[in-house]
Amino acid sequence: MLTPARVRSALRRRARGSRLLLAAGRAASVPVVLRSPLFDRGWYEAQVGRRLPGRTAAVVHYVRHGSRAGLSPCRLFEAEWYQPARWRSAPLDPFAHLLLRGRPDAQPHPLLDPLGAGGGARPVPEVLAAWLAAAAPTTPLPLPPAEGRPGGPSPATAPALGLRLPAGAAPVTWGALRAAQDDAVRRHLAQDRLRHDPRLTPAADRDPHQDALVAATWADAPLPAHDGPLVTVVMPVRDREAVVGRAVRSVLAQTLPSWELLVVDDGSRDGTRAAVLAAAGGDPRVRVLDGPARGVAAARNAALPHGRGWCTAFLDSDNAWEPAFLRTAVATMHARHAPVAHAAARVVRAGGDLVRDLDAQAEHLAVRNHVDLNVLVVRSDLLAEVGGFDETLRRTVDYDLVWRLARRASLLHVPLVGVVYDDDRTGDRLSTTERRSWKEVVRRRHLVDWDALATTPTAVGTTSVLLVARRGWAEAWRAVTAALGDATADGRARDADRAVVVDAGGRPSVARLLGALALVDPRVTVLRTPDDVGVPLGLDLALAAATGDVAVLLAEDAEPVPGALAALRAALDDGAPAAGALLLDHRDLVVAAGTGGAPGAPEPLLADLPADDARRLGPVVAVPALRGEALAARTADLVAERCADPLLAGGGWDVDLSARLAARRGASPVLVTGAVVRTGAAVGTTRRAAPATRATRTDPAEVAADAAENGRRHGAAATAWAATTADLRRRADPRHRPAAVVTAEAPPRLRWAVRTAALAGPRGDTWGDRHFGRAVADALAALGQEVVVDTRHSLGRSTSDLDDVVLAVRGKVPLAPADGAVRLAWVISHPDLVGAEELAAYDRVWAASAAWAADPARGRDVGVLLQATDPRLFHPAAGEGDAVEHHDVLFVGSSRSVYRPVVRVLVEAGRDVAVYGGGWERFLPPGVLRGSGIDNAALSAAYRGAGLVLNDHWEDMRRSGFASNRLFDAAASGARVVSDHVEGLGDVVGPLVRTYADERELLALVDEGPAGFPPDAERARLGRRVGELHSFDARARVLLEGALAVRAGRPGRAAR
Repeated sequence: MLTPARVRSALRRRARGSRLLLAAGRAASVPVVLRSPLFDRGWYEAQVGRRLPGRTAAVVHYVRHGSRAGLSPCRLFEAEWYQPARWRSAPLDPFAHLLLRGRPDAQPHPLLDPLGAGGGARPVPEVLAAWLAAAAPTTPLPLPPAEGRPGGPSPATAPALGLRLPAGAAPVTWGALRAAQDDAVRRHLAQDRLRHDPRLTPAADRDPHQDALVAATWADAPLPAHDGPLVTVVMPVRDREAVVGRAVRSVLAQTLPSWELLVVDDGSRDGTRAAVLAAAGGDPRVRVLDGPARGVAAARNAALPHGRGWCTAFLDSDNAWEPAFLRTAVATMHARHAPVAHAAARVVRAGGDLVRDLDAQAEHLAVRNHVDLNVLVVRSDLLAEVGGFDETLRRTVDYDLVWRLARRASLLHVPLVGVVYDDDRTGDRLSTTERRSWKEVVRRRHLVDWDALATTPTAVGTTSVLLVARRGWAEAWRAVTAALGDATADGRARDADRAVVVDAGGRPSVARLLGALALVDPRVTVLRTPDDVGVPLGLDLALAAATGDVAVLLAEDAEPVPGALAALRAALDDGAPAAGALLLDHRDLVVAAGTGGAPGAPEPLLADLPADDARRLGPVVAVPALRGEALAARTADLVAERCADPLLAGGGWDVDLSARLAARRGASPVLVTGAVVRTGAAVGTTRRAAPATRATRTDPAEVAADAAENGRRHGAAATAWAATTADLRRRADPRHRPAAVVTAEAPPRLRWAVRTAALAGPRGDTWGDRHFGRAVADALAALGQEVVVDTRHSLGRSTSDLDDVVLAVRGKVPLAPADGAVRLAWVISHPDLVGAEELAAYDRVWAASAAWAADPARGRDVGVLLQATDPRLFHPAAGEGDAVEHHDVLFVGSSRSVYRPVVRVLVEAGRDVAVYGGGWERFLPPGVLRGSGIDNAALSAAYRGAGLVLNDHWEDMRRSGFASNRLFDAAASGARVVSDHVEGLGDVVGPLVRTYADERELLALVDEGPAGFPPDAERARLGRRVGELHSFDARARVLLEGALAVRAGRPGRAAR
């Protein structure tokens, strides 16, 4: 019997086996790497930061530790580029894999193409060794082609270089790469030290005699002369009746007698005041200052004007000083002429005491505070100069103060435990009741000079893309290359635009790979922080390096489609205070079309609906707030508003920023529906899918805290938010429309879902099914219908129950019909894959072949609906007056991963053929492939201008009488088409097509050329006739009539 216990046991055995396999594979990698001259010991040791005993020790260290830590064995090998999905988990080390099994076209580094380096069929290690041996510092690196090589790493495993480099970009040299790598290593090691210098050590490891020796050393040392007490001790307290006495007694026990204790009662409601007085025992050096409850920072500040000490120290009411602390600190400060000193703190924990102690200066504060306020002693005059505590901070006020002090003076370290700190996390102290993100608020204050930024000029007409890389390099690489590959309306790259990427404490490999991106594209700047600063602070740091007058805040997993950033900028030019993109997920469904609901309860608008629903709102629409995955604003406004608030660490910073920008300009932010940004996992990549809500992306408690904070800040806008949200949903979200009222509308407005087999994401753009489905949708919309288009990946969307009619455009992939809706199917290709059982599930079926439709094997009535064309795009006058490249013989289409005979026969026979399409590189000789495709808007002119247009069919389509869509488009353009024979083809397009039955006839038709076709005027007339008879508009009328007939024959819901 399979019990949960057995399942867990099996999983443990499997995990143990996986670990053993990994260990064995990695161990086997050692001799492979050791034999290779490509292992660069000096380079590896530079990354480790120390010398290793020998080459063998260095290799073993790399295989056991360095490889999975992101260290590189060779300057031209990056494991995460070579094996991005398995670089840590593969049993064989990735470098060993390259040495043993690397294909000749494998890419070991983003800036090195072995084929471009003269590799040919030689193994990559041999090519690398030869290139390194010959390279000089000035030798240009052989960069990979922008779109990758056929058969090489694909975007699913490693991205291609993916860059549209600006005009005039200088070549990247071997010396420049080495210098950049060395800089990255030095920076990483220095930052790693800041992050990992031990701030906490076990108390048991500390020399038990150290504190006594230090105290004895300074016990009789001279003290400063001062008229009054040497030390003013400030102790804020509120409702600490049970513990405050211990703290007071620890002050009384100090070996330095010259002090005063100012206890500030911050509105206590218990017996705290009496407990303080009782512990003081009438000592006149202890004074209680009463005040209202204003918070710990205000309480401390309230005491400062009453202090008379040469220096000031602070003690919290639940801690206790060691007796020698003040004497030692003051004497040391006096002897060293130091205005600030700090000692160690003993942290009492259930699992064993720790000592918090680090002798460090201001640079360490950029990571975290290493000075406990309870062991800080500061000259009172310096404290007055820096201004005491910031009362706007609800936590980390000590961090802020220490940083301000460190900017004025060195921090003197006193190597003595000065306080015993009870680390009780169950109480109501600030460290447990206030948000951790206050730390980032303080860091921003000291890392970003907003006043200086406000006077820094920006480049008019340019855009800076700002991005924080927290999950590695790959997503950021794709996002930046997509953003900088964006083009202007005339197709030119925006060479003046820039991108600023913040590497938020990533692995060494992340820094090197992002550095490679910045090296090859001078528009990219990479900043690295020692640790993960979070998105808001990261964006603020990026803004400080921005140069454009517009900034686009972009998520690391966001990829703008071409034209998206230009559209956002255009909305700003039209006066919008901020502009956001339409965010789509890996299924091409809406993640968010802006944010609605209420400031304290934000909701993504139109989530899980097809993008068509959002586009019905219009090109630009006012929304309550924007999402931060793609938010554009003027740089000056972002600086004035201090950009993203690091306090809102749960993701609510974008709601807050939207509201502040809107208030600043007195207008609502806008959603630009034509600016599409795909976020989360794009189909075909290894990235995870983007969740629909913020709660799944971060700590739910942080999300709730952000919502509450935004509710407090912007609650006055709740009514306006609600009204705008309701209007947007009424216009575009069928889930929020009122119940339909039956009217005499003819025909009724139905909601259609056109289902296609096309892939979602950019790869679907090359599928004819996508263009076919869009043309059907446009034609139905022209008849007054509401239409959305689904890809194969969006069929299971949660909103499919809203559709009145589901039309499956059946191609290569079956598209399951939806329950409840009118179910229609139009079989346009691959008929051998469609069986009678599948057809039986639909209410009505059409096929693009009369012969196939009439076959009794269908098992039901099947109507005839041939494929179609869009005469608005494909017509004889398309592109008139434009410069169109003429080809004697033109073929447009992908290879389908085979050497398609219609092209192969002609190429092998030496005929001049121009091919446009994907997947041809491994088949065609040089010069035949002219491009990856022709834009649909230019395709008709290309067809009409060619001497001959080649067409072919899948074998089952040809045999079953299915004429291809390409044939209709070319014929409607008035082209001369040469095609394989399909029954009835001449009856459809007439003399515009000539067919062949075998290779001999194909060659004869091509050799005859245009002579066998009608003259130009006649072809134009015939083309117009094809467009009239076989338009998508004509097909849409048939589909609508069929849907209405089905609805009339059964009770159904009202149209939406």
